[in-house]
Parts: sequence; C-alpha cells; structure tokens
Amino acid sequence: MHRRHTKFIVVLLVIAGSIWGLHWFGNWAPAYKPLLPPVYVILIGVAVWYSARWLQPRSNHERRAGDRRHETRRE
Repeated sequence: MHRRHTKFIVVLLVIAGSIWGLHWFGNWAPAYKPLLPPVYVILIGVAVWYSARWLQPRSNHERRAGDRRHETRRE
C-alpha cells in the first residue's frame, strides 16, 4: 500500500510559504518582529507533527475492516 507524496509536499510547501510570508511581513513591519517567533515555533511544530504522522508505516490490519465487536463482551 503506497501513499502519494503530493499532499505531503503541498502541505510542507504551504507551511514553508507561510513562514517566508511571516518573515517578509516582519521585515516590512518591524514593530511586529518580536511577536513572530512563537508563530514560527507553532508552524514548525505542525510541520514536524504532520511529517511524523505521514512517515509512520501503515499497518497491514485496517482498523475499520470487519466487525470490531468482541464475542467475549456479548455475554
């Protein structure tokens, strides 16, 4: 089961573009520059979290396949 890389790359490019846009805005309006580092940290954290989730291998057992109810609990 292979996943396409397109969505992953698009999300990372959007995050990178957002960081670049915020950097440009910080240079354009220097009064806001001290407020931007927490936003950078949040965007980088989202990118790392998304990358970690995407890189996790998918299991062969699909959780939604079949009946999830257990026979032993029906008693």
